[in-house]
Amino acid sequence: MGLVPEIRLNRENPFFTENGNYIFDCEISEHVQPERLERMLNMIPGVVENGLFVGMTDLVITLDLEKNVVMLRK
Repeated sequence: MGLVPEIRLNRENPFFTENGNYIFDCEISEHVQPERLERMLNMIPGVVENGLFVGMTDLVITLDLEKNVVMLRK
């Protein structure tokens, strides 16, 4: 998929969700098709959820590389 996952840390230790799962963060380029990526991620055994939220909203609030707030509308 071309992603480089990094495990989310809580200080120096892996961060665990309330269900005891790890969270991995990945930078995704603008050229990735979110619908396709979501399907591929969900087909991986052991993947519980992903943070793509495809088809769930028409507004995304995120940060750019300089940590500026960016609002993206569908």
